[in-house]
Amino acid sequence: MHMGYGSTYEQYIILRVEDGVVTKSWEANQRQFLRFRKAQFELFKKTDIYTEAFTSLSEGEDADEEELISFIFNYYSEVYTSMVFDE
Repeated sequence: MHMGYGSTYEQYIILRVEDGVVTKSWEANQRQFLRFRKAQFELFKKTDIYTEAFTSLSEGEDADEEELISFIFNYYSEVYTSMVFDE
């Protein structure tokens, strides 16, 4: 139903792959991954992708701002967790 993005696991391995080469890896427990995900989302909120999604979803909807942000946090998880913000 949530396409797997709402699933949680005890352990995570996050890999950054550039041009087919692993350039960074990080192991995290569930709490560490959630912190990573929230931090990535805060940075994602500053992007045009987020602004366009929020604007598009808010047009003609009765959902309040908090509900829209929660939806984007869950639905766009694959997008913002794979974005590189540290460069």
